[in-house]
Amino acid sequence: MRTPVLTIERLQYLIFVQRESNLQAIYLSGGGEDMSPEHAKVLIAEDDPLIVKDMEFHLGEAGHDVVRKSATLTEAQAMISQIPALEKQYGAEKIIVVLGGNLGEWKMPEDRHNDSQVLLRLLKEQRLDHIRTVGFSGNSVPGTSVDVGKNAGGKALADAVTAL
Repeated sequence: MRTPVLTIERLQYLIFVQRESNLQAIYLSGGGEDMSPEHAKVLIAEDDPLIVKDMEFHLGEAGHDVVRKSATLTEAQAMISQIPALEKQYGAEKIIVVLGGNLGEWKMPEDRHNDSQVLLRLLKEQRLDHIRTVGFSGNSVPGTSVDVGKNAGGKALADAVTAL
C-alpha cells in the first residue's frame, strides 16, 4: 500500500526537526508566494552507485528529476559546465546540485582539494554560485546551501531538496 503524498502549493514557513537520526522537514502552510518545490532538476556528484540508486529513488518519490549524474571529478566538472544550458531549459530556480564529499581519493572536508570544494569553487568561478547545493557525505560538506549527512539517508536528502 502506497502512502499518499501531500502537496502544499504555498509555503510560508519551513522548520527542520531532528528526531533521532532523521532530519525531517515540517511545513506550516500559509499565504504568500508559490514556492512549490516539485520537479526540481537535480544533478548528482557521487561515486558510489548504490548510494546514487537510493538517492534517485527517494528524489523521484518526492517528485524531483535527476537530470545528470557524475561519478568522478572530471565528470562532475563537465556536469557543472552544462548548468547554463539547463538553466535555459528549466529555469535557475529548479536546478539543485547534490555533492558527495569525495569522488575518489578521500580528503578532509575543509581541504581545498576536496572534490566538493573544487566543485563549489567552480560554481563560483563560472558565476553559478546562485545554484543551490546540498552536501551529502559521511562528513560535512562546508559551503553548501544545506548539508545532509549520508547517514541520514536518501529520504532526508529528498526532504532537503524539497525544502530548498
